[in-house]
Amino acid sequence: MKKTIVVVLFGLLMTTGGAHADEWLQYKFAPTRNGYSEAGMPETLQIAWSFRKDGWFSSPVVEKLLVFVGSEDGKLRALYAYNGKTAWELEVGAEVYSPALFAGRLYFGAADGMIYCVDAETGENVWRYRTGDAVRASPLVVDNRVIIPSTDNWLYVLDASTGGLLWKLDLGSMSTSSPALYENTLFVPTWAGKVYAYDRSQFGLRWVKQLGEPGMLENYAIVTTPAVGDGILYVGSNDRRVYALTVDGEVVWSFSANEKPSDPVTDNQRVYFGTRSGTFYALNAETGELVWSVDCDGPILSSPTVTDQHVVFGTSKGKLYVVDKQNGQVIGSTKLDSIISEPVLAYNKIFVAGDGVLYCLGSWGKTGETGAEQGWIYLGIAALLFLILLGLSRVKPER
Repeated sequence: MKKTIVVVLFGLLMTTGGAHADEWLQYKFAPTRNGYSEAGMPETLQIAWSFRKDGWFSSPVVEKLLVFVGSEDGKLRALYAYNGKTAWELEVGAEVYSPALFAGRLYFGAADGMIYCVDAETGENVWRYRTGDAVRASPLVVDNRVIIPSTDNWLYVLDASTGGLLWKLDLGSMSTSSPALYENTLFVPTWAGKVYAYDRSQFGLRWVKQLGEPGMLENYAIVTTPAVGDGILYVGSNDRRVYALTVDGEVVWSFSANEKPSDPVTDNQRVYFGTRSGTFYALNAETGELVWSVDCDGPILSSPTVTDQHVVFGTSKGKLYVVDKQNGQVIGSTKLDSIISEPVLAYNKIFVAGDGVLYCLGSWGKTGETGAEQGWIYLGIAALLFLILLGLSRVKPER
């Protein structure tokens, strides 16, 4: 009862405060994996709360005031978005990778080779499916199908309701990239440096494209998740290039970076990504020409997030950057622990994971010329609503 009242009050506060209760349901926000969100940015980068455990955390997803995150300690957790307290946790016993939300259920892969489906409200296991090796990618869930590759060299398509196998497709190499979807075409990169394109409905193979020259595996593998914008697929490769391909598999351009790139994202005008040398790039999406770059304090290993005005990303040394996407000017930054997840925007907050810690960044800010904290105003409103609800719960109906 108390938890229900708290959730209701927080929802009312979010509405009262004018916050956008945006939700982040899957890795890189959309099925296109473009990493573009219209969610509001926090007014400040101060830490609202943090949750600490041993080992890394996955990229989180957010829905209905809950933050869901996997971890190296073998657990999937649901945390309350407003205070970071645990709502429930599921013990898997193997590393849990980034989940996806669909119709009230969580879908995710784990190092034990399993694909899991879990009830998002209770944390109870609904079904699980065993593959031949670790499942490190985040699933794409569309058309009531769970689409996810395994490091056993196969792509699995499961019925989202039952976990039944619908298709099993040979990729010829392992894949740790999350599938990307554009209209009726599904894209899956592999460690062999190839991109596979499948039909969305019947999963027939449309084309395969080799990017880079095969050689030492670490020098040409594609370990990033691609992004799609306006019919162009953007892929980062270990050969230190970012490629732009048409949905028919033709290379439009390639850009040579100074190191291995992170996952690219796009707002259809530009393509944004970082590198392990600590340089962050913005390219013209149509031509691949450099627009601007920023030298950062350390390697950029995780995917950035792009909004109407900003690009947000972090480094493995723990610095979170907010950059003006038009000119590359750094307009905000804060020092955290090592950042290894994409920044997730929801409820006018940033949720981002490091090695051993999950952060919620943002605050209620101030209002009016007096500088009174909005938090005190909201606390007063919450107290009043609580008393009203408490009084209603004690009213006995006449007999």
